[in-house]
Amino acid sequence: MKRWPGPAASALCLLVLAASTLSASSSLDSSELAALRLIGPALDVQSPSDEVWPSWDISDTPVLLLSGDEQCLLLQHPRPPSDFRRLPRGDGVETTVYAGERDDISPPLATVGRHTTAVVTQHELEESGPGLLFQRAFLAHDSELCPEAIEPLDLLVPYPVDARSLVLSDIECEILLAAENVASSGRETAAVESLAREFVSIRTYRRILMGPRFAEYERRLEMRDGVSMYVAGRMLERAQERHGDPVFSRAVADCRDRIMTGLGDRPWCADPGTDFDWYRTGRFGVCGASICRLLDSTVPGWKERVREDCVDPYSILEERFRLEAPRPRKVTGRYDFDVRLEERAAFAEAALTPAERRFDELTKGDSLRFCINTHLLSNVSVSFERRSMQEVDRHRQVHERILRLEFSGTTRLELVGRPCAVIVEHDAYDVRQVIFPAPDEYVVTTASGRRVELTNGIHEIDEPHRVDARGFLLEAERTVVFVSDERITFVIHR
Repeated sequence: MKRWPGPAASALCLLVLAASTLSASSSLDSSELAALRLIGPALDVQSPSDEVWPSWDISDTPVLLLSGDEQCLLLQHPRPPSDFRRLPRGDGVETTVYAGERDDISPPLATVGRHTTAVVTQHELEESGPGLLFQRAFLAHDSELCPEAIEPLDLLVPYPVDARSLVLSDIECEILLAAENVASSGRETAAVESLAREFVSIRTYRRILMGPRFAEYERRLEMRDGVSMYVAGRMLERAQERHGDPVFSRAVADCRDRIMTGLGDRPWCADPGTDFDWYRTGRFGVCGASICRLLDSTVPGWKERVREDCVDPYSILEERFRLEAPRPRKVTGRYDFDVRLEERAAFAEAALTPAERRFDELTKGDSLRFCINTHLLSNVSVSFERRSMQEVDRHRQVHERILRLEFSGTTRLELVGRPCAVIVEHDAYDVRQVIFPAPDEYVVTTASGRRVELTNGIHEIDEPHRVDARGFLLEAERTVVFVSDERITFVIHR
């Protein structure tokens, strides 16, 4: 005969269940619960996410919330790690949440249980709202589809922030700002397309001046930061339409303000009192997002191209308007280029740090420069006087007194009492280039006693040789020398 539990046992079971629920719920403080109440509705927009970006379902993206005490709250994960426990629903949280602890995770992305996961801290969510959550979720999606296209490019030489580059960047921002205003006012497409042609003209001109390596650097930042910011803005608009929550209404306004403020007011792309960080990194998120919005008005189907071919949005805009773009001089004249160039020259000079200014003194100017290129060599031994070395940034150094390099074989370079600029790659001892003002007199001789005259052009020295000058000695087994009126470059081979 089956015996049913008596009243005391039933009460005990209820107490145990209640205690279990309370302990799980009480493991979250009020701020964590508030964050989850914000995340839940934001993730409940599966259909709009596909409308915003082709074949993207935000419900497929795991999201991890980091609280201040290293507790992790995991949502939408297909297979949560075994040390994460499921929390009961309640207290206004209708999303399935798993809690665990991690001390090796940081924003914006992490791999959790073999799945790329969007990571946002509780503080970030409080400061930036649901837009940041959408941005990180899309970045997790994009990192699996186009990992190389959004991988940041490491630059061995600094991103150009000379006066001409600054002014052209300012004009680009001004054109994008005008396009945002025209598009939002509902004016005809022709006005937006005219601004798109001007933008392509100025950006093409600026990128030709600075070179392809920097152009690729910009493309990757706009692909990573710009597209995700654009998607976040469109997702907020859809969420506002679906939920009607004041939180989303405020977030939509904040996102638009961020783009408009980021593009700046004429004649500055950024506050003239700031440093160069905005130009080197900060502006590509807002510029990239604005380019995406410009494509919405001018190039149907552009999102499919980005998704299928992993091509950055600007390349699509350039392809559409390149043949129709006016000459750069015609555009710069409309934006007071010469006046702004004079203003920016003073700003660019004043914003340099002492180390940057010294580096420029050694590498730029009208006088002839020596450039010793060692990137083809390995096994370098570097010695220098630490007190007279300044680090400009992670890739640039200035040595004022002594620098000695020794490579495998008989190759060595020595500078004593002759200041030089150095470009390194991975660390302070991985020297790639040494640059300094050319000595007034120097002699190039081979091991056989032949003297080499370095006239303009290319010279191949295929036997052991040395270059002697006061305070400078280079000994190498094989070198190709490129000589111009501005620079003599020694490319040392193994």
